[in-house]
Amino acid sequence: MTVSEPRKTYEAVFCFESLLDAFLQCRKNKSLRDDVVRFELDLGSRLATLERELCNFTYKIKGYKRFYVFEPKKREIECLPYRDRVVLMALCKNIVEPAFEKVLLDCNAACRKEKGIDYAIFYLENILKNHFKKHGMVGYILKCDISKFFASINHNVLFNLFSRFDFDKNTMDLIQKIIKSHNGDKGCGLPIGNQTSQWWALLALHPIDVLVTKTLGIDYIRYMDDFLLVHHDKRVLLNALAEIEKLLSKLQLKLNNKTQIMPISQGVDFLGFRHRLNNFGIVERPLRQQAQDRLRKHIRELCWLYKNKKVDITYVETHLCCYLAHMLHSKLAILYYKRTISKSPDRDLLREIIRQSTIKLLREKLGKNII
Repeated sequence: MTVSEPRKTYEAVFCFESLLDAFLQCRKNKSLRDDVVRFELDLGSRLATLERELCNFTYKIKGYKRFYVFEPKKREIECLPYRDRVVLMALCKNIVEPAFEKVLLDCNAACRKEKGIDYAIFYLENILKNHFKKHGMVGYILKCDISKFFASINHNVLFNLFSRFDFDKNTMDLIQKIIKSHNGDKGCGLPIGNQTSQWWALLALHPIDVLVTKTLGIDYIRYMDDFLLVHHDKRVLLNALAEIEKLLSKLQLKLNNKTQIMPISQGVDFLGFRHRLNNFGIVERPLRQQAQDRLRKHIRELCWLYKNKKVDITYVETHLCCYLAHMLHSKLAILYYKRTISKSPDRDLLREIIRQSTIKLLREKLGKNII
């Protein structure tokens, strides 16, 4: 969506054709899941019902399904039924994303088109390299992490942040309905499993992005609720920390005990790697042991899902490629990956999938020398 394109109306976003497009996007790599199959069996009728409810303003959000994930730590995930996820997709792709992208800063890297983990890693690398050119190894990194971020986001604070957008009343009513569908009685917290929650979370810390980059003028990168500040003067970072805590209190959020200031020579853990600036101005990124352990577990789970026909071959290839692309940020990536696959009890299955893969990256990087 370019600046010159007219904004889509509520009615256009939730017409049958738009909902069908949202369904197809939700369905990608998930076509074998039970809830997707059930929805698709009566697709026309279900989409028509959704269109009628949304346009008559009788749409109601169903209850959340709750489960836990344990990597990298125990988290409660809450996701909506498939019909509601179709609605969220239509809302995000046609209204929320175009509007937010005009406001969010480039230092805010998570869950955005043409950004993400790769973008954040290279953004940090450029910060460290530029710092080295000006100050050498003299400097510090302030690493910040929000305590119980999603569970702590206040609904009223979030609604105030929406005031910068000129959403029409119908759109704003739907947004409020989605936000209040989770802990509406408490007025606090977002479900981690919702697509909209990612966008609300990006917006929730936007004032911090503006404070650090525009007001304080400090080099900065944020990935969701993890953010880093780099400066040659420790006193500047201490002052920045005080300002951040002051603003967070207004947002009804607070930093956790992982927040710390460290010498730039010590390196910093960020997005699965240990980022270290050496004496030649080169950023080294060894993969953390925890990340290696998670890779083994993910591959084991991926094989189980495929063998039990929970996912298709495209899903497996895509996820294997995502893991590989992430690990390529470390010079030892291929060694890590090949060693993990070679020791897997499903190595024959994995080897066959990789060698017959339509994804060039998998074939070229992993197709040889897997025992």
